[in-house]
Amino acid sequence: MNITIHGKEKQFKYITKILLFFAFVLFMVVNYMNNYYFNKTSMIITLISSLVLLYKSRNDVGHFIAFTFITYAIYKISYEYLFDVKTTFYNVFYIDYNYNLVIAILCYFTTYIAIFYRERQTKKHYCITTKNNVLIYYILYFVCLFVLIFGIKRVHADGYIVSIKTIYEYFLIFFMFAYYYSGKSKTKKKFLLLLGIIYVFQDFYYGGRISSIQFLILICLLYYSKKLNSKKIMLLSLPAIILMNVVEFYRNNYTLEQVALSFINIFNPNTNYKWNTFSEVLYSSSGLTYAKLEVFTLHGRLDSFSQFFTNIFIGGKNELGDIIPYISTNISRVGGGGYIPVYFYFWFGWFGVVLISMLICYLFNENLKLKWIKKDFYILFNMVFISMTPRWYAYTPLILFRFVILNFIIIYYLLYLLDILTQKKAARV
Repeated sequence: MNITIHGKEKQFKYITKILLFFAFVLFMVVNYMNNYYFNKTSMIITLISSLVLLYKSRNDVGHFIAFTFITYAIYKISYEYLFDVKTTFYNVFYIDYNYNLVIAILCYFTTYIAIFYRERQTKKHYCITTKNNVLIYYILYFVCLFVLIFGIKRVHADGYIVSIKTIYEYFLIFFMFAYYYSGKSKTKKKFLLLLGIIYVFQDFYYGGRISSIQFLILICLLYYSKKLNSKKIMLLSLPAIILMNVVEFYRNNYTLEQVALSFINIFNPNTNYKWNTFSEVLYSSSGLTYAKLEVFTLHGRLDSFSQFFTNIFIGGKNELGDIIPYISTNISRVGGGGYIPVYFYFWFGWFGVVLISMLICYLFNENLKLKWIKKDFYILFNMVFISMTPRWYAYTPLILFRFVILNFIIIYYLLYLLDILTQKKAARV
């Protein structure tokens, strides 16, 4: 009897999702036929969908953190659509049609995930059974130390110029695996955490934020997932937002004398738009839609994707594969970054938006959990996927495919092989 009732409830939920999705698609079609006129409606639906994701993920610490970031990113651009506040310095791609198209794309992406994301019914924490391998731990520890020292380029020429290298973000993945191979030693974990504290302070000192945000998400999952819940995360979000705004303000001025002014402007869109990172991501995304509609032919966009695909394996060496810098250099300047579904719109139109929405929803629904995949691999992968949300969502999809998927798999199995070899050698001795 209970099985029958449960089956009917599951069937009812499935039918409800399908009907809701078709109603949403109908709205998208109407919006498309009216040249994306309903931008305010799209913005409201996107905000509601992000809140739905927060509710449905309330029992999953990692997913709730990821969706909190996405919700905040959406909130930061909502002033543009709901209150007609210009949120960028730039003008070339500040075009109504393109901006309306971007929010329509984000609306589909967010709402699709909100509808088909499986609600977590029970509490889920990211606890992993660590392995004890002293050699691997110390190798990774000194790799982390190397990244701390040489991951930031400091040049004393015509002033003091600082740039954070790509390898600086790889600190996160090396740190995670060092923790994984630290065994039950609390001392090793504490010394590792000390490196992490230095990493965050150094990043903040030089005006960085995203690297630290990603790392702090990882720390929450590795060290404190049992102690955290959705309410605590929401309470911690406000001081985190204030801190990020202070660092952003400091980065623009590099003086502590005016940092206090940032507190006044944090929630005032009329004065704070100059320091709104996500508004620049919005503008860059508008540049992507402009390039797709006005500059690139279908052949050129497919060539860009093929170069992007190659960059997954060789890094960002192909110019067209790293399309935002190309647009900034060859068409008009943009601030950098871009929302992941807009990249796929640039390459494949609306088919690309549907495709990436399905993939991200697939990953969040943990469909990667297959019998032939080791449990620890799966947990570690999800930690990286969640921690890197700020990068793959709002900067470049290369992070998702190269850093989160490809490089994680390579590093995991190289360390797995080294662990087997060292354990066998120890056993023979």
